[in-house]
Amino acid sequence: YYASPQVTNGIDSVRFDPSQTVTRGQCATFLWRAMGCPEPGTTETSFVDIKADEYWYRPILWAVEEGITKGTDAAHFSPWQTCSTAHIITLLYRTLDIGADGWYQEAADWAEKEKLLQGTGLDVQPEVKCPRGAVVTFLYRELGSGETGAVNRLGKNDFLLYVEDYYNYSGKGRFINGRVVNGSVGVGDEIMLLSHDEKTMAPKSGSYTVMDIEAGGKSVARANTGDRVSILISDDTRIKTPWGSAIVNSESGLQNITGRFEGRLDLNDVSMSPLKKGDTLQVKYPGGDVTAMLVYLNGEDIPPDHSREGAVLTLAYPVVWYVGQTLSIQADGRTCGTFTVTAVK
Repeated sequence: YYASPQVTNGIDSVRFDPSQTVTRGQCATFLWRAMGCPEPGTTETSFVDIKADEYWYRPILWAVEEGITKGTDAAHFSPWQTCSTAHIITLLYRTLDIGADGWYQEAADWAEKEKLLQGTGLDVQPEVKCPRGAVVTFLYRELGSGETGAVNRLGKNDFLLYVEDYYNYSGKGRFINGRVVNGSVGVGDEIMLLSHDEKTMAPKSGSYTVMDIEAGGKSVARANTGDRVSILISDDTRIKTPWGSAIVNSESGLQNITGRFEGRLDLNDVSMSPLKKGDTLQVKYPGGDVTAMLVYLNGEDIPPDHSREGAVLTLAYPVVWYVGQTLSIQADGRTCGTFTVTAVK
């Protein structure tokens, strides 16, 4: 309820109703919000039983587009149809891209290993109805605790480029400038531009095809880790690329995160004041820098020249940071240490 992003609210101002069975439309919405509200690639659907002004419209389009779920038939999604534990666990399993299952058994084995149902009194079965309280418990245990292995872990072949700048080339379109942080990309590859709405700060994503790559003033077929390049992603020159934007390959599990980043703080400036909960920092990453608040310290104030595991930052805008990434931090206008991401919440 109080998480960022907020996954759900109550059924009214004073009741959550944890025993109410979750519907297909509600489940799609919970998962969509937990993943940062990614924009679906289309605004049209063949389902006649969902409307564009309903809160679950975009979540359903996204879930179907991602292969997380599908309609009950070609023309109906049946958003009011209730879900079993087998449905919920399978959809969560698919959302986190842990594996590809035919129905629920593979997902059930994973849920048992993760202890998602421990203490709930529920089994993963098609006939067991899944209440609201159980759904948020599953999400909390797999995402809220920061223990999941699925959120923003940079794979060996994941392409990542932070958008440092852009320019429009007459007759061609929008070029994105930056240095390839990881992986490689070639002309014709499908990529995702991860950004956010500058008014609401809600994460956004868009699919594009690499039309051209320029390095050193020349067109090249491919860019690799370490290359500084300009990538032509569209003939539309109106594309928004605010601070924090990044390009990833379409198969990547990287996301633009609005939540919290847990990590290790290492302070190396002996003359600074101790860091305390509520302090504001500037964090530098390859795409720029972002204002961050220290919202959790896992203990007392951190003295100069000390380290602390389990500190948590929340950011002014969404970014694509990944587990294991080490970032430079500044306090009071001077560099004072590093923050190494250990979990993305």
